Amino acid sequence: MKKELKEQLMKDFPSVFPEDPYFGFRAGNGWLDLIKGICEKLEPIIAALPENDRYQYRCVQIKEKFGTLRFYTDICTKDMADIIDEFQNKSAKICENCGADGSKISMGSGCTVWVKTLCKACAEKKVDLSRED
Repeated sequence: MKKELKEQLMKDFPSVFPEDPYFGFRAGNGWLDLIKGICEKLEPIIAALPENDRYQYRCVQIKEKFGTLRFYTDICTKDMADIIDEFQNKSAKICENCGADGSKISMGSGCTVWVKTLCKACAEKKVDLSRED
């Protein structure tokens, strides 16, 4: 994810990101709206907690795994987990690279195969999502 997008997320959602997630942002820019959706729902929940408890509910990592978005917190409530699951499930149909309609595909060969969710155009370009911007 582009640095400026990460910085804007951290600015807009200070309860979700009281600091830079220590395991990082490792998801494509196409999932920005999904990540924002999670944060928009989590921010008021976390902000309403007692101040001394908020930090433990922070986001510690955002990444792609097996073609879908993963959004990790240190701990979360059932309501928070349901919100995260909702958006993670949506990611299986949204291109991680550009945000268009997508589907899971396998990339690579032999022992090195990745599952990614990409639209047809990004899959044909064989975009490299294995690095942070």
